[in-house]
Amino acid sequence: MINLKSLSKTIPHNFPLVLKLWLLLFLVVGFLDSSVLLSEHQSGIQIPCTITNGCGEVLSSKYASFYGIPLAQIGVYYYLFIGVLLGFFVNYKSRAILMALFVSTFFGFLASLWFTYLQVSVIKTFCQYCLLSAISSTFIFVIISYLVIKYTKLSGKS
Repeated sequence: MINLKSLSKTIPHNFPLVLKLWLLLFLVVGFLDSSVLLSEHQSGIQIPCTITNGCGEVLSSKYASFYGIPLAQIGVYYYLFIGVLLGFFVNYKSRAILMALFVSTFFGFLASLWFTYLQVSVIKTFCQYCLLSAISSTFIFVIISYLVIKYTKLSGKS
């Protein structure tokens, strides 16, 4: 269990460069992917679906927005938010920021699972751009989870 008093402390080790690069890659891919989907939504021009054939159906479904807000717009804000938190974490190595990253990416992962389920079971077709965002958010969550496990083991005894 995580000691709440330890959240105010910093993490004693450097954040590995390879993980920074992977996180940056998945953040950029997710952000650009969501931006393309948002542009498609705002312009009304359908983007080509080259790998799957259900992009139009998925993106025009009732599940493509949440209370009138396009999911792509939420995705753009999500990836920006994670990027800002990650920037703070890299600079300050704060356990509290790492835990905020963990909670945020956990909810992003759950949302990705839900939207993938909708494509599989309800809409019954796939959007390659939506799947790419799900893959990006999943890998971000996995990397952040690894960091939480690694850094809470290293410094959890304090």
